[in-house]
Amino acid sequence: LLGYDSGLLRSMSDRLLDTIMYTNSTFKSKADTAIDSAILVSGTTSRPSRSISSESLLRYIAIRGLRVSPLGTNDADALYRVGSPMGFLLLDGVEIVWFGPFDHEPAKEVVFRLKLLLQNVHNMKAIFEKETVRTLSAEQVEFYRRLWARLKIEVFVSGEVDKKKVEDRVSELTRDLETPPWVLLNEADIQAKIAKEYDNIGEI
Repeated sequence: LLGYDSGLLRSMSDRLLDTIMYTNSTFKSKADTAIDSAILVSGTTSRPSRSISSESLLRYIAIRGLRVSPLGTNDADALYRVGSPMGFLLLDGVEIVWFGPFDHEPAKEVVFRLKLLLQNVHNMKAIFEKETVRTLSAEQVEFYRRLWARLKIEVFVSGEVDKKKVEDRVSELTRDLETPPWVLLNEADIQAKIAKEYDNIGEI
């Protein structure tokens, strides 16, 4: 995932995590993430009331050219830790994606979690640009700026959630922040992406 593994991102994420308020909802999201991670890895659909099958999620992730990121380097761990208190998984490939499997959550909770992640990423980037760049070589600065450009956020929500209202509210709350691109997805979006891939194969 990351080449230098210098620990710079981990240092910045440690500073951010010191400011996170651990509420009942964030503790709940940790449990939710553990369950969702197990579903993605095992391919089971045992979690009740999931609106889309794990097989479809796995197909979508594969079509996107992503995988669940193997952790173990300082920088990969740091990116995971920026999103994990809010329940985000870390996926990587050509892009690096914080993926929020929030299809069990109401709209307000989706806004809460996405807003916090966007704030954390903005603050992490600000620390990098204002402080960390002064300690790096030109090659290292270029490497990390290319990494920032690969970051994306995708949030999977229930079909009952009004995506437009959530998008508008999050955009309003984060309009002054420098954030990576983000998108909300529901079951229809996932299935459309899969169907398009089958269409590209054509008749056999």
